[in-house]
Parts: sequence; structure tokens; C-alpha cells
Amino acid sequence: MKKIIILLSTIFLVISCKSSYEYGCYYFTILSDGTVRFDGVHEKLRETISGTFYLPKKIYGREVTQIGERAFKDCKKLTDITILSTVTEIGNDAFYDCTNLESVTFEDPFGWKGKKLKLELNKYTDKKEVVEEKTYMLTLTNPKKNAEYLKEREYEYYCYWFKEAASGSPSDVDEENSNMQDTTYRINGVSFTMKPIAAVKDAVIGDNSQSNNKEHIVSLSAYYIGETEVTQELWQAVMGNNPSNFSGSARNPVETINWYECIAFCNELTSKVMGENHCVYKRNEDNVTADFTKKGFRLPTEAEWEYAAMGGKEYKYAGCNSEHELKDYAWYKDNSDNKTHEVGQKKPNGYGLYDMSGNVWEWCWNWWSATIPSDKQSNPKGPASGSNRVLRGGSWLDNTYSCACAFCGSYKPDIRSSIAGLRLVCRP
Repeated sequence: MKKIIILLSTIFLVISCKSSYEYGCYYFTILSDGTVRFDGVHEKLRETISGTFYLPKKIYGREVTQIGERAFKDCKKLTDITILSTVTEIGNDAFYDCTNLESVTFEDPFGWKGKKLKLELNKYTDKKEVVEEKTYMLTLTNPKKNAEYLKEREYEYYCYWFKEAASGSPSDVDEENSNMQDTTYRINGVSFTMKPIAAVKDAVIGDNSQSNNKEHIVSLSAYYIGETEVTQELWQAVMGNNPSNFSGSARNPVETINWYECIAFCNELTSKVMGENHCVYKRNEDNVTADFTKKGFRLPTEAEWEYAAMGGKEYKYAGCNSEHELKDYAWYKDNSDNKTHEVGQKKPNGYGLYDMSGNVWEWCWNWWSATIPSDKQSNPKGPASGSNRVLRGGSWLDNTYSCACAFCGSYKPDIRSSIAGLRLVCRP
């Protein structure tokens, strides 16, 4: 048996300088030629993905061309995988320990047309001990007529794992995200940048250590989120005042604002930048309704905030996984000197977002609730009513525990505090 290593490359569009990202439940790396290598699926979903997986043809409008080493490790319920014509390389051990994989179908492979090749998948444990050997059929369809790379040979593939991060046809996997890029706005001489977050299907958020935010699954439409917390200078440019307790720098986050004032700010900013018809919120005394089909600026939902804070990683805090590292990413009780600091001074998380842990708590849309839905949720907005609105991220006054991505705080919506500010979200 001849051994061939075929690499699968994944291509993806990126606006930032980073090369490694998470797209929904996918992990991927941006290659030097601007394409993407598909590196795998979120660890928490490895044992839940089953049936047929369609590798996406594009991510953020760029083609997927490679599958990395061990990209599908331990996907034991995966039975079939379809790989589109953009893929040219499959990494070593790409299907490691896929014990139920029966077929791999190439839409447009290396010169083969209507051929069926013997595909032997050697099953290994982590100790590389042979557990089982089976013969499967590798089906090749619609090949390129001028390609002659493959001949009639037998190929040995080592199983890595793969998971289904998005369902449906590969042609429509990332249609919603194809034109998203960093967007910078300017109002009255003050600039602010919104960062794109791709749509995600069946993302795992929450943490079982949190009594009111245990692990649960959500799907989110694509959205933009502020690169930084709203600054005092931006608030001043929009509202004509600065309510903040800490006034050392115009680049410090605005604070000492209640939830209702955040709603008013979002609408005022939308009116000045996009026009009044794009405003999301309507208020009648204490009753506030939101039209989430509008493209105007708004507060993030709790799920949008947490998914963005995680930064494409399974980190406890926004940018890191340990208390020792947190000082590099956040202003909190141990390093803040009991005050806020200019935004963007610490390291960003994986999505290029600053201060999502620490500096100031950030108001969210949701009413606070002690219960989490047990079923999967799509674009959850939280309960219809309540007494407190959700705050996320911790602040300059808080300990490390409160700075965790999964930690939920809350205030009555009319409360002002020097530990509470906001971060903007809007639709593509």
C-alpha cells in the first residue's frame, strides 16, 4: 500500500492582521496567498456532529483550498464528507479516528471522472495503536478534464476528526458574510470602527461554572460590533455632554450612564450617521421596543456579546485563559488603580476587540434571567420582561471572576454607575 498525504486548504477573507481565526464553529488559518486552511471544528462539538458534512466552498467570500492536519479528529459519528473543487490539499491524519466514516466525495478532484478508488482508513488510538482497518469507497465526481495528478492507485488515509459547523448546501454556507469588512464611521471629527462577526450555527456559549449561564447552543446572524467601548469623545460628539465620573482622557470609555440613556444614544447616533428611518428603538416612557431588522446602531444581545468576547477561542476571558495573562488584556481590580483607562491599550481578543474583559461593564439588550433555555436558540433576545437589564465583561473595580466571558451581571435599567458603559452593534 502506497501512502500519500493529500492536504486540503481552506481559504478565507480577513480584514485583520491575524492569521488564525474561528468562523462559527470552524477553526482556520489564513495562508500566505490569502486563502484558508480548514483546521478543524470546535472541541465541544466533536462528539455531536453526525451524518454528512459539506465543507464550505468559501468563508467570508474567499475559497477554501486546504484541510489541515488532523482537521477531523475524533468525529466518530461522521459518515460522509463532500469536498468541493476548490480543495487541493488534505493534511496528514486529516480523518484521525473517524470510526464511522464510510465515504469521501470530491466534487471536482484531480482528473478523475466516475472512478471509485479503494480508500483504507486505518483507525488509531492516541497512542497510535492499530484498532481497526476497513476498506471504504472514495467517490470522485465531475473532475477537471485536464488534470492527471491521480492515477489508479490505492491510498491510505489516517483518520483525524471533522465536525459539521454549518448545515445545508455548501453553496450557501457563507453567503451572508461574503461582503463584510471593517467599517469606520466619523461624526463631528470622532472616528469609531465596527468589526465584522460572521454568522454562526450551533455555537457553544456559557460555562457550567455559571449558575445562570450554563453551556448552551445558539445560532447567530452576521453582525458588526464595536472595536472598542464607546468613548467619552464619541458620546460627547453625539449627545453634546459627558456624564462620566472619570474625565482624565476623551479616549476613556464613557460611564455613569443608565440603560435608557444608552438606548437614546444609539438612536441619536443612527439618526446622524444613517438617517432616522434606520433607528432600532422606540420608547414610550419605560417601555422600549426594538426592531432588529433595522440596520441602525444598538446594544448587543447577550449572546452576541458573549460570542464576540470569546474571540473565536474557547477562552475563559476575552483574549486569554488564565488569571496570570488577564493583566495583558484587561483593566480590573488588580491593575486598574481604581479608575478607567483609555480604550485599546491592552491586547485585543481573537476578533480584534479591545477591553471586552474589564475597564467598564457593558450594557446589553436582554432582561436578566436566572434560567437558560435548554433547547437550541437562534438569535435569542432573552425574556420579554424583567426587572434588571444584563451587563457583561466586568470593570476596573471587579475581580477576575467577574471578567470572565460567561459571567452575567445586571442592574436596574435606570441605575447609573461609574463601572457601566456600552459597546455598539449593528447589522451588515
